[in-house]
Amino acid sequence: MNASGMAAAVAARGIGDNAPRPIDLATERVDELVAVADQWRKLKELPNGETAADAVDFDRQLFGAYEQADAARAAARKPHADAAAAVQATWKPPLEKLAAAREMIGDLLRRWASDHGSVRGRLSGYLYTPHRSWKATAVTDIAEACSWAIEHHRADLESWLIIMASRAARSGQHAIPGFKIEEELS
Repeated sequence: MNASGMAAAVAARGIGDNAPRPIDLATERVDELVAVADQWRKLKELPNGETAADAVDFDRQLFGAYEQADAARAAARKPHADAAAAVQATWKPPLEKLAAAREMIGDLLRRWASDHGSVRGRLSGYLYTPHRSWKATAVTDIAEACSWAIEHHRADLESWLIIMASRAARSGQHAIPGFKIEEELS
């Protein structure tokens, strides 16, 4: 089954559907490929060009199966991510209105409490402090952003860079400046 077929299977399932789940289909194919890979593992080296060509073909099958399984995973996750985004979008406007109203009332109470010291203590735990969250939405200067990340989040940055370089290495780039690339044996 290809990625679009798996994605369609994810979307088409309904009540009473007894068809195999996409994960079951993917797992079946993965198990078949791994069984063949175990046979290849018995070879210590490739004896000739014909066997090498067969190994290349098999590697393409492995890569294709990986891409299909990853696409099916993404398709299975998408409705949940979309639903979460829809919930956030639905509830954001009324929550923002309530937060703004509480902030306005809190400002009035703080000004009043500053003139009436005896009441200030009773209000201090009750007064609303607005909850604001912030997020970065764009990189405006890549060099400055990298410098900041190196200074404040070096370990996270290195982990992310290793993930990106590993993707490139799996795609055939075995010489990537600034990285040590090693063959991974399983």
